[in-house]
Amino acid sequence: MPRLNPRQRHARSMQRRLDGSFYRLRLNPDISAPDVNDEDTDEQAEEESSVGGGLREERRRGGGLFAHNRRAQRGVDGQMYEKAAVKFKPQLHITNGCHAYPAVDEAGQTGGGLKIKGAPSAGCKGSGWGSQVYGRSGWYQDVWAIMYSWYFPKDEPSSGIGHRHEWEPVIVWINNPDVENPKILAVTPSAHSGYHTYAPPNAGTVDGSTTKVAYESHWPMDHALDSTSEAGDFQDLIMWDQPTENARRALNSVNFGSANTPMNDGNFQSKLGRAWPFSS
Repeated sequence: MPRLNPRQRHARSMQRRLDGSFYRLRLNPDISAPDVNDEDTDEQAEEESSVGGGLREERRRGGGLFAHNRRAQRGVDGQMYEKAAVKFKPQLHITNGCHAYPAVDEAGQTGGGLKIKGAPSAGCKGSGWGSQVYGRSGWYQDVWAIMYSWYFPKDEPSSGIGHRHEWEPVIVWINNPDVENPKILAVTPSAHSGYHTYAPPNAGTVDGSTTKVAYESHWPMDHALDSTSEAGDFQDLIMWDQPTENARRALNSVNFGSANTPMNDGNFQSKLGRAWPFSS
């Protein structure tokens, strides 16, 4: 085995300690999620422990986040709305900054995010365990809206500027999920508390039934989403009714600081209203 230098030994020690902290957190819900940003740790240890630890424990426990799928949307067969959500799931292209990470585990524990330091992607280049996109859908003024939301550990448009935690949604508007061939009517990616509107979307930004979305820096303000012709990656889709009650309760109640959870009970309808892409 190659000999480790002091920095590598410290990183490995922190990795083991923080892995243990996250496991103990699962047994004691009163413990806050570990946040290694206040430690002088190696970037990789910071990434895997603070941001990726929850998903790593999910894999050990068999993916319990997917344990419940309780109800169908009103007026739409449950299978149909889920099939539509999968069919129209977007591709996410990371132009700059963090990759998307899971926001919550089955016990309702959320991570501490990342401090604003280093490069925009420091500590959050991807967990290696995959990620998640959170979906929620419903009728809004006779159009079916599917909101897809990603969580990022920080929003750092350039070094030293930004804030801990980041949520960004895109809404895909279709005619009806209960018809044989539902069609995209509009796409509205989030942008600085508002939304870009593409009604209909440009042909180059759609690949079959999936829209292509870029997460990009709008210096010096923050990151935002926009439609793109660049191909991206898919994440595991979790619809609002699928997580455990504890996970859903956390998404409804946890304060993510400057970032608002777009698909929770307090925000979903108002976000659809703000993103409404049609003139009438």
